[in-house]
Amino acid sequence: MKIYVYTHDQYSHVSGAKYFIKKLNMKNDVTVFVDSKFRNVLNDIDNINIVEYSSNIERKLRKVTKDYSKYSGAIGTVRDISSIDKMIDEACTMCEFFIRASFEYCDELEKYIFDNGKPDLIIRDCCSLYARIIAEKQNIKVMGYTTSPTVTEGQILENKRKYLELIFNFMLKNYSDKDVETLYSGIKNGFEMICKKYDIKSIPIAYLVDPGEEINFSYGLDIRKNIDKNKYYYFKPELFEKNDDIEFCKNKIYISAGSTVTFPIDIYNYIVNAVRKFPFQSTITFKYYDGNIVTFNDLPKNIKFTKFANQIEELKRSKLFITHGGYNSLLESIYYEVPMIVIPLSNDQFYNAEFIKMMKIGYSLDRESLYSSQPIFNLILEIIKNEKTYNKKLKELKNDFFNLDDIDNLNNIVSSFIDI
Repeated sequence: MKIYVYTHDQYSHVSGAKYFIKKLNMKNDVTVFVDSKFRNVLNDIDNINIVEYSSNIERKLRKVTKDYSKYSGAIGTVRDISSIDKMIDEACTMCEFFIRASFEYCDELEKYIFDNGKPDLIIRDCCSLYARIIAEKQNIKVMGYTTSPTVTEGQILENKRKYLELIFNFMLKNYSDKDVETLYSGIKNGFEMICKKYDIKSIPIAYLVDPGEEINFSYGLDIRKNIDKNKYYYFKPELFEKNDDIEFCKNKIYISAGSTVTFPIDIYNYIVNAVRKFPFQSTITFKYYDGNIVTFNDLPKNIKFTKFANQIEELKRSKLFITHGGYNSLLESIYYEVPMIVIPLSNDQFYNAEFIKMMKIGYSLDRESLYSSQPIFNLILEIIKNEKTYNKKLKELKNDFFNLDDIDNLNNIVSSFIDI
């Protein structure tokens, strides 16, 4: 079977897709489209065809971005969400930006199909909307996947307030239920009108964490307990295919905001002033540590800053993880049974933070609540005092991940989908 896989141009998306790509490639003819920066992530997969996205696409995207530079999200710095109408405007404008940017991929990617033939199936990252547009135009079957948790339309309908806050980073606590309904309807209708304008199938409200195809899959738990069965499939992450020993002597605190972004400087100050009061060694990763951007003065002896740390090795010895809440970090923390304090910064991190609260394996601190080191100190103290309770919850959740379907079953789902 001939399969084209369209990845999104971020490391975590490509590395997250590698596991299922490797499995599919054992039984199919797989071509993977990838940004040139991340080609090497896939280099150890035997007999796979890798196609780099053209540099011309990046040039075209810069032109589109200029038209939307005042808006927040991945572009711009100004944000006005002071009313329901302005929230609807921001959501719909970002949706249109996403669609317009996606069309910049289509010409060159369709040319590849013209030169090399149609695949039997397209599998696309939820952020690779252009692959859905191409599949629709070329009448090719398409499946979607997420390398983060999936937020389905069904979840949103069950609690519109919560999920609109998580998806768009809106603050809705001062709005009535009627206002929230108006917001939901405004965004949904706005998306449908924009998609109609560009002559494409309507995209889900949570389009960055829900591909919304006929068949979709991800690594993670089915929060809705099979309500979306036969449309959304959940597979065991690669990490949970092994069974590492967990260290019993956990005597550290680990702090990291990932490799792509950092916490704002004031948050690092709050973290330092919180963890210095505990009798544990603390490792803080900060990618600008060896630059001239910030000055480090009078650091306590129990705190070490470093540009890079081996996260797995740190988590093995940590009793607490302070993190931005990226999905890979969340999975690793669960696997190594480390409770979390999450300070989400963008994208799916807000949902991941909510998941951690729902599962009672840690806490979330929103940016607005961080005015000093005290909130962080209080949460560290609470987790340390109730360490056994958190360990029990983490072991239970870890077992749920171990019991997920094996990714090998994806080959059977793909075959059945093609034969329909």
